[in-house]
Amino acid sequence: AQAIPILAYGALPTIDEAAKIALLFANGGSYEGQQILNRARVLEAFGENGYSTHHDFRGSHYRHSFWSKEIDTGKCTIKATYMLG
Repeated sequence: AQAIPILAYGALPTIDEAAKIALLFANGGSYEGQQILNRARVLEAFGENGYSTHHDFRGSHYRHSFWSKEIDTGKCTIKATYMLG
């Protein structure tokens, strides 16, 4: 069985650690040229095809422990993908 990494249940990353985790996801699960997370699953988690939440307060989609929400800044709309809990 494969484990699913979830940053919950007491994980309290420092700002530096959170930035490294964000960079890992931004790079498709690759770190220093080595693929350490399944690239397809990372792209899937951040993709547009999550489960609909019907635009409740958490966002519009959910997939693999990630929520997706569109935020209107007044000048543009950005998509924020995040973990909650």
